[in-house]
Amino acid sequence: MDYCPDIGVWDSKPMKKVFSRIYRNSVMVGSETTDVLAALAKKHEVVIVIGINEIAKQPQGTIYNTILTFNEKANLRIIIEN
Repeated sequence: MDYCPDIGVWDSKPMKKVFSRIYRNSVMVGSETTDVLAALAKKHEVVIVIGINEIAKQPQGTIYNTILTFNEKANLRIIIEN
């Protein structure tokens, strides 16, 4: 995504390819991925702060740039930066 001359052409084939790749590598909060991070924070008594591409439950197909913060008790705080 560092170089996308067609990024403003949302319905173009190159943009659909980029979006598809990002979507496949995105995370849904409450999934096994975030559960593992929460468990690790609790197990090691550390705070984990991580930026992710988050898949929204609704509307489908929406991706957010999100910062997740898990405290040492595995509590999650979500900051959405879009």
